[in-house]
Amino acid sequence: MLFLLLGQRISDIAKLGKQHIRKPEHVSPELRRTHPGRWLAFQQHKNRNKSPVDLVILILPELEAVLAGSPCGTLTFLETEFGQPYTTKGLGNWRADRCIEAKVPGRAHGLRKAGATMAAERGATPHQLVATFGWKTLQQAELYTKKANQQRMAACAMNLVSLGQIVNGCDPLSSPVGKVGSPSS
Repeated sequence: MLFLLLGQRISDIAKLGKQHIRKPEHVSPELRRTHPGRWLAFQQHKNRNKSPVDLVILILPELEAVLAGSPCGTLTFLETEFGQPYTTKGLGNWRADRCIEAKVPGRAHGLRKAGATMAAERGATPHQLVATFGWKTLQQAELYTKKANQQRMAACAMNLVSLGQIVNGCDPLSSPVGKVGSPSS
C-alpha cells in the first residue's frame, strides 16, 4: 500500500518513516482545508545531490488505516526481519519475492505506475501528477494523461457516430474515465 498510495520510488519508500509524518497543525491552514489529516514531508532520493525535489503529500485515509494496523519500524515504515531499514535493492528483492509467492507479475515500480495511471484516469492534470510523483517535467505526466484523455475523448466522439445522436452532450475532459473493460468505461 505504501508503493501504491504514495506513488514514490522504491528508494524513497525504503527511507520513509515516522519522522517524515507531519501532523495537521504543522502544515498550512490552506493544506488543512484540503486534507485535515496527516502529511508526509521528505526529499526524494533521486537527484538529491544536484537538483533535489522536496515533496509534501497527504496520507490518504486508506494508508492511515494500513499504517495503524501494521507493525512499523523505528526508523522506517518497512524493516527487515532483523529490525533494520531495508536498502533500496533489499526492498526491491523482498518485493519481488512477495510477487513470486503470490504468483503475480511485477515489481515495486509497477505500483508507482499504477498509482499514476489511476490518478490520470480519474482526471488528474499533468501538473497534479508532477506535484505528487515528484517528476521534474510535464513530459512524464503527459504519458499518463494523454492516454486517459484519449479514452474519454474517444468515448464522447463515438457517441457522435451513433445514428441516434444529434447533439454533443459530452464534455470529455470533465468526467473521469474508468478502466477499459470496467462497467464505468
